[in-house]
Amino acid sequence: MNRHFLPLSLAAALTMSLLSAACTTAPAKPDEAMADIAHSGSAAENAPKADAENGGEKTPQADASADGDSQPPKNASEEENSQQTAAAAPDASETPAQETSGEQAPAASETEQPAETPEDNGPKPLPPEVVSAFDEAMTLAAAPSGEGVREALDKLAPLATDDPRTAAIHYNLGLLRERSGDLTAAEKHYADCLGLNADHRSAAMNLARLFIRQRRADEGIRFFEKRLAGTEPTAALNDALAFIFAAVDRPKDSITAARAALKLDEMDTGAMVILAGVYASQKRFELAQLVLGNALAIAPEDPVLANQQGLLLMAQGKNQEARGFFKKAAEGRRDYPEAHNNFGASLLSAQNFAEAVEHLELALQYAPDFSEARINLASAYRGMGDFMKARELYLQAMKESPEMAADIEFNLGLLFLDARDTGIDLTEQLNEAKEHLAASEKLRHDENIAVYLKDADKALAKEKRRLEREERKRQKELKERQKAEAEAEARRAEEEAQKAKAAEESAGQSHEAADAAQAEPNADTGSPEAGASAESQAPEEAPNGQGEQAGNAAPASDSAASSGDNLP
Repeated sequence: MNRHFLPLSLAAALTMSLLSAACTTAPAKPDEAMADIAHSGSAAENAPKADAENGGEKTPQADASADGDSQPPKNASEEENSQQTAAAAPDASETPAQETSGEQAPAASETEQPAETPEDNGPKPLPPEVVSAFDEAMTLAAAPSGEGVREALDKLAPLATDDPRTAAIHYNLGLLRERSGDLTAAEKHYADCLGLNADHRSAAMNLARLFIRQRRADEGIRFFEKRLAGTEPTAALNDALAFIFAAVDRPKDSITAARAALKLDEMDTGAMVILAGVYASQKRFELAQLVLGNALAIAPEDPVLANQQGLLLMAQGKNQEARGFFKKAAEGRRDYPEAHNNFGASLLSAQNFAEAVEHLELALQYAPDFSEARINLASAYRGMGDFMKARELYLQAMKESPEMAADIEFNLGLLFLDARDTGIDLTEQLNEAKEHLAASEKLRHDENIAVYLKDADKALAKEKRRLEREERKRQKELKERQKAEAEAEARRAEEEAQKAKAAEESAGQSHEAADAAQAEPNADTGSPEAGASAESQAPEEAPNGQGEQAGNAAPASDSAASSGDNLP
């Protein structure tokens, strides 16, 4: 029974700000410019992605449009009114040359989309061998399977120096390190990139996201505030700071930092995304939509803005419409894990489990540390009835993100409550469901948990009654079987007795016959044979009794003969 599906990125969407970082992934297609591969400078990179990475904590939303709208609403502040964003063509992903400041050299992808020929006193291109090695690395890294990440890292690592022209190389190394799970190295490369180019928005946003995902928001705030104090302020650094402030539920500070970014770059759709998220978390949906509309006017096809639009619709209960925007965001960029997570989560809500699995697994391919996506994936497998896979993923998420224990314990409770044919004794399984639900209830107040605990108690009572019926049935069957066996044994005994009696009678008759046969030869008469024998032994009778006399006289004659007194 698949009853309770509360996807993490959507159950709390926009009542809290949901984390997003559009450039958290490994390089994209090898035939694109390095700027596109690295997602540097585009609106998509600068905007946060939409994922509930804090598992129920308030975090910045996927994207936000700036206070600086072309036509701010009447309730906007004077500063918002003064920050009008001019309508412009979409801010396409810039090449590495555009990512860098005017004093910095273009990055290595110029071979695919070369920047304008630098002036004699301007930045010079990187050596051809560096460009060639970079291109080879990007080709390897772009494989969808991710098999070339290690080789790409080996090729890129020697290219990353303190030359400002290699800022984008550091950024791509950060992406690949993050994709391979080495977050410490990824963090260092993002910071190195910002040290060479303080306005590298992708590096700034990815670094901010790492601080948030690792629950080091305070450290992240100190990092970006120090950078802003030590260098000329940039929109990228302000975006990152606004992003972290939103993540820790400091909306005023987030708005201040985002406005500072817009003062430096009125076309900064990343700042607009953050602002829209903050407004939405405050339930100021009209203002959020207006700000987001300005961002869409600048970059109508930006997947990040589509993702943010989906979250905004979701917050207003327009789930079906929201799903369409999540789909657009996911299809717009394969390497956009938060978009795939949100689309997968919306599919999960619609109980389209198979398709949800596809997108959630893709999210984890590009962001292996994405715990929310892992939990949603576990729930999708739960919906498909794969108990073992779901439990494995929930436990893995628990190990990786113990701070999300409340959500994970809750989902484990539902898994054990609803699953059947698990190979586990049902009573034991339901008791384990209660343990997980009770653990979740201790960590957070949720009235639904009490309902599910009652469900578990009802299921246990039902199972107890079933077991009692089964026991009564078993006992009845046992008695009937014992009775039948006793009757059968009695019948067998009676039959054996009858057989024994019959055998005894037969044996008695045989003895009688034998005795009779032995007795017959000793009889004087009584049979023709005996008479015949007697007759054969007796002399013939003499007529008129002479024979008898002769017979009687014979002994005397014999006696006389024997004496020899009478001679013939």
